[in-house]
Amino acid sequence: MKHQRCRHAGNALMIAGMIVMLAGIGFSVVNQLPSVQLPALLA
Repeated sequence: MKHQRCRHAGNALMIAGMIVMLAGIGFSVVNQLPSVQLPALLA
């Protein structure tokens, strides 16, 4: 049972990491576009 729980925890962490990574890439791409005016806090 412990092995199954560890595997689920690892999968959840991996998915969370991928989401964070994709969000960071998308945010940096949007930041490069001059037409999008982001608040100074986010930039």
